[in-house]
Amino acid sequence: MTPSRLLFRPVVWLALGAVVATSTPARAERVPLKTGETVLGKLINEKSNENVVVIEDYVSGGQREFVWEAVSDEDARRIKIILGILDSSANEMVKGELIVFRLNAGSGEVRGIVEKTENGVIHLRNVSQKEPLRIAQTDVISREPIELDPQDVWSLAEVVERRLAANPPQDARSWMQHAQFCERVGAYEQAKEAYDTVSTDETFLQRELARTSSVRMAALIADKSSFEELRDLRVSMGANLWKKVREGVESFLTRHPEASDPVKKKLEDLKVEFTKRRTTYFAGQAGAALEKVVRRAIELKVRPKDAVFNDVQAWIRKDVIEESFEALLKQLQARDPAVTAEETKSFFEARPKKANGWRRASYDSGSFLIEPAKIKPPSGQPKQGPGTKKGSNNSGPAVVIPVPKPPTRDTWWETATGEIRTKFWWATFVEKAALYETQPKHDRIACTACDAAGKLTKLGTAGASLEYLCPRCGGSQYDQVVVYR
Repeated sequence: MTPSRLLFRPVVWLALGAVVATSTPARAERVPLKTGETVLGKLINEKSNENVVVIEDYVSGGQREFVWEAVSDEDARRIKIILGILDSSANEMVKGELIVFRLNAGSGEVRGIVEKTENGVIHLRNVSQKEPLRIAQTDVISREPIELDPQDVWSLAEVVERRLAANPPQDARSWMQHAQFCERVGAYEQAKEAYDTVSTDETFLQRELARTSSVRMAALIADKSSFEELRDLRVSMGANLWKKVREGVESFLTRHPEASDPVKKKLEDLKVEFTKRRTTYFAGQAGAALEKVVRRAIELKVRPKDAVFNDVQAWIRKDVIEESFEALLKQLQARDPAVTAEETKSFFEARPKKANGWRRASYDSGSFLIEPAKIKPPSGQPKQGPGTKKGSNNSGPAVVIPVPKPPTRDTWWETATGEIRTKFWWATFVEKAALYETQPKHDRIACTACDAAGKLTKLGTAGASLEYLCPRCGGSQYDQVVVYR
């Protein structure tokens, strides 16, 4: 080899290295695998499809193929969107509301989109109603923002039409995305038409995928009646018709013994969603319902004037929980006869606990039984007025000033109204039943009779006065309040 050749070789390799460096894409895609490896390289669009992703590995220099299951879930979705295999809007939710409102027999709840509020009436749209549901604002108990699947709000045709209006396809790629959206929501006829449109574009690299997808849609269309029934069951689930949905799901394969694999997959998805939404629904109902049940039971127990304190106390400690859960079970079974006693308790335990969802239960005027008085009883001797001299012969007999006595348990119970008795025992139940999360310290509200002084002053004749313990709080000064959720 000549010296000139020896000198030339490094120059050639350096030049080649520069070419390679400048030909490398400025932004490489990272494909994180579930094994922990991350592949850095260029995505090969024409070879990737619904089953595999193909990447030109910049490290090894070769092409590598991976099934999507090997890619981390979040990155698999991101890369499918980049490749046009998945429509980025395929899983978009819409903002709606969950409204709880009063009914003659209690309360009901409904999900949907508020189209307008007019003349004190809320107009709520969902798929279970042909016309918007009208709810008087005065009947609304609560409103909560939630996310809804578009199919919970509009019919299948409306969902597709709305998407077309918002994202009109302009080229083969956007038609492909529209086809995938239609397939996801179950609009198989529209999906097939869109896939057929894509497959006629000879310049589109995924036209073969579109052809195979069109064939798949044709098979799904043959199962149209099965899919329509599954959609009807889904609509019924949105209307909280749990019994109807369960019976429909359990007997579905009996009515459709020749159901295809895609139909069975939709059926399994519906079962999973049914379990999740049913649990969420009844967990949301159980918390408020049990409180109403217990408070009503307490009210009936303490309302009679001859109700005995000790009897109520024994009932609260021993029987009220079991009786209340039995009553709650009957309420939930009215909405789904399949609800069990075990489920009723699990629903209550799973009730929503919002950060700002703390509630308050007051012992009211019975708080002196919970927090003993810190104010000592006054001496009981009246103070002489400024016009009376101690020891004067003209003072006459000692003035007796009648004053109320501080309450005892028995005197308080005898004079307490049914409402006050109910408040006291509801607060007791909340704090002692171990069903609720309670804050370690009570809130306190100043006694309405003495304004937290714990004692009062009474004036008699000739300016004589006497201090005495407050007859409402007995010197405990404050009403004790349990904070719970």
